[in-house]
Amino acid sequence: MKIYTILVASVSVLSTLSAAATDINKVTAGSLAGLVGADTLSTSLNIAGGELNAADFSFIADKMSDLAELDISGCRIVAYKGDPLPYSRLTSSKAASIPSYAFVGMKKLRKVSLPASLRSIGSGAFSGCGLTEMTIPEGVTEIGDYAFLRCESLVSVTIPASLTVLGKGVFSCCSALAAVNFNGSGVTSLPESTFEGCVSMTRIDFSSLAACTEIGPWSLAHMSELTAITLPDNTRRMNRGAMIADTQIADMQLPADIEYIDSHAMSGLMALNSINAEKLQHVPELGDDVWSGVHKPDVYLVTADKTMQEAFQNALQWQEFNIRTKDEWTGTTDMIGDEIGQPHFTVYTEGSELIVDSSGSDIGEVSVFDTAGIRTASLCFELHKARVRIETSSWAKGIYLVVTNLGVTKIAL
Repeated sequence: MKIYTILVASVSVLSTLSAAATDINKVTAGSLAGLVGADTLSTSLNIAGGELNAADFSFIADKMSDLAELDISGCRIVAYKGDPLPYSRLTSSKAASIPSYAFVGMKKLRKVSLPASLRSIGSGAFSGCGLTEMTIPEGVTEIGDYAFLRCESLVSVTIPASLTVLGKGVFSCCSALAAVNFNGSGVTSLPESTFEGCVSMTRIDFSSLAACTEIGPWSLAHMSELTAITLPDNTRRMNRGAMIADTQIADMQLPADIEYIDSHAMSGLMALNSINAEKLQHVPELGDDVWSGVHKPDVYLVTADKTMQEAFQNALQWQEFNIRTKDEWTGTTDMIGDEIGQPHFTVYTEGSELIVDSSGSDIGEVSVFDTAGIRTASLCFELHKARVRIETSSWAKGIYLVVTNLGVTKIAL
């Protein structure tokens, strides 16, 4: 019995020691394996200073699979050139760069603190990792292809203003990614599959990407929970399948400089309610079946004036939309409900009819009151609707309050 107790205690102590943090004051390039020694089961590695190269990163990926936290913020990354490394098979890697495939598949790795001297992140560097958040340091100018592919626990990313080169599929299939903070980076395009399959993201704003002129193929595709998107005004081209199957987008604004939208770029936007084209001074050319799956007669396309309205009405694939000038599109209001996460809806007039449009959410009841508080209309629906029409030809002109189960707004008739 005593022997059994001693054995259990020994195993317990050994387990505790092996899982403890490993702290290293200073490292020279290629020496990390010797400094870590037998502590390869550590869950935390903190390197206070010194130099690392690709051989050190290869050791971490190959031998420290239990690592959850890594702090190399005080280190400098130097170039490597030599024999193929045992994990990544790299024979060279440049200075100030996280080597390609450095941490690939490290599912337990939750947090990495990067050095301020970092200038690039190699292809596939963090693909398949368990990262939950990532702040990329200011000074990084390049992120390689698929650098964060399938980081399925990654929730938020901060991208520096210094970034100019973004590779393909960098955040593809990051299924938990909900927030991407751009700080006005200088990227000129969102390449192929940049955010494809990011199914947890509901809103994304690219307005700070002033240099971005192109949205790559499938770059924003299959983002099934995306409801709101702001594209850079300088975008001139949206490539094939750019936003395909973004099934929850209700309202979108076309970039001011858009010239061409490629085949199937907007296919499957089944919740689409309105397209704001007020900034456009020409009709963009289209590829094949750009709006496949969109019931265009139910979608409003709003132009700045009659000239642009007529131009869209005479253009193939555009002419099937319900095309209105901004003056005809009256009364549209963003609801307070948006501020607190409730469904968005709009109210506007169409001839003598008042239209309440929920952008795909269910309208169960509508009441309209005049300024004296007198109920002018009251409707309830056993089968909920997404769009309600109310005849107003007998109503006096004035301000009316529209109350629905989704929120409250006012409109002038």
